[in-house]
Amino acid sequence: MYYFKGSAGKSTAVFMDTHSRNIIHLETSDSRMDGRQSKKMDSVLIERGLNHILNVSPYVVAEIITDDNKNLISMMRKFI
Repeated sequence: MYYFKGSAGKSTAVFMDTHSRNIIHLETSDSRMDGRQSKKMDSVLIERGLNHILNVSPYVVAEIITDDNKNLISMMRKFI
């Protein structure tokens, strides 16, 4: 998964299959969609993307790698 923090409160999370290197899902957000809290955007995007991949797509998530972002780590615990 790649996360791009855009300008003016816009962000994109790109979920990718590491074997084929194909993009399997894309989430975009604007700070207006998240109550003007741009700090929450990364967690919101990743949670929406993981929900889609785990519940809709045929892909199986085997590993998630992130930086030492405490918000993302605590958010991902509910998927375990």
